[in-house]
Amino acid sequence: MKHVFIGGSSGTQEIDSIRNVEKGETLWVDLTDPSREDIEPFLSILSIHQIDVDRFFEKDRGRSRLIVHHNYISCTVYFIEGDLCDWKKTKIDLFFGSNFLVTLHNESIKQLDQIAHLLSSEKLLEHGHPDLVLYHLLNQMLIPYMALTEDILKEVTKLNNQLDAKKNHYNKIRQIRQHAVKLAAVTGNEERIMKLIGDQYFPYTSEKNKAYFAALADQMAEVVDNMVEIRDSLNETIEAYTSLQSNNMNKVMKTLTVLSTIFLPGTLIASIYGMNFHIPEYHWRFGYGYALTLIILVSVGLYIYIHRRKWI
Repeated sequence: MKHVFIGGSSGTQEIDSIRNVEKGETLWVDLTDPSREDIEPFLSILSIHQIDVDRFFEKDRGRSRLIVHHNYISCTVYFIEGDLCDWKKTKIDLFFGSNFLVTLHNESIKQLDQIAHLLSSEKLLEHGHPDLVLYHLLNQMLIPYMALTEDILKEVTKLNNQLDAKKNHYNKIRQIRQHAVKLAAVTGNEERIMKLIGDQYFPYTSEKNKAYFAALADQMAEVVDNMVEIRDSLNETIEAYTSLQSNNMNKVMKTLTVLSTIFLPGTLIASIYGMNFHIPEYHWRFGYGYALTLIILVSVGLYIYIHRRKWI
């Protein structure tokens, strides 16, 4: 799929029409799964460095980046889509200059199609600067981040409210932690890029639109703050769950210890009467009953003593 918009007019056009950018017209080109031949015209016309194009074809390292050149910036960001249980990220390389924006990606991104429709209806390029297109692009990128972060926060809160030592929450904690770590790995670098683009001294955004990018940077900072909150909350959840498990284990050990204590005198008495020595009670008519009664009385007495001391 190819989107080519020049100077506010829209429609799919030949790559050769990009030469109009040399006449001062504004341009946004979006290419899905392009070949090197598709990108070649940009190298000379828009003065895009070969090494930036090479990075697009390199193996995805999963890391956002931003490089500032004298006439444009080269940037790699990630769009995400899907729900909390099944979401994926899609890399997009963009080149942004004073009057052009080029976006390259290997997979179709539905948010870009929405921006293309918006561009057709509102003619965002007609004012001579493509930074509003970049703003809408970054804004569409940010929305799923905020949604997923909120979903993880809700899951953590729900888990904390349902925490119970008698239930095994390990798998749930592990699953949420995996989602949080995976999302945090992306948002950290994205925040750095948003801050750079949202800076008031950033050279490639117009003065009247800088407030939009500053707002995006602030929203991205909020996402990162939420990720820190999630991390801290998960650590507290793990500590609380471990503490509950330890307390539960202590209760079990306490019960077993009390039971052992209660039956220990009976075991001692039985051991004494089990010795191979001459014991008078062996020949006593009530010797057996006496031994059993003694064991029961001592055990019951110990139970009453332990109960009164509130050990159980």
